[in-house]
Amino acid sequence: MKLVSNSTRHGAILSDAMSTTWVLIPWSLMKHRSMKYSELLEELQSLSPQQLQQTVTLYSIKDDEFMAAFQGDFTDEDEQVLCPDHYVITF
Repeated sequence: MKLVSNSTRHGAILSDAMSTTWVLIPWSLMKHRSMKYSELLEELQSLSPQQLQQTVTLYSIKDDEFMAAFQGDFTDEDEQVLCPDHYVITF
């Protein structure tokens, strides 16, 4: 078995041809970090045209589950958790 390590901004990826890809995320990033839309845009701009045609997919670390995004929308004035006009992705 040959393991390959690719550095990422959030940890290391170790994988081989016969197994699942493992992503190691430091606890401090998992507990205290949240992505800004500017960071998401930067990551999206680095994708290939083929990757940009893929389904938008979110991964839940807590549930170890993938979910397809349904749509983007903005919060309204009645929202009590986030400020009004906050962009959210629904799934």
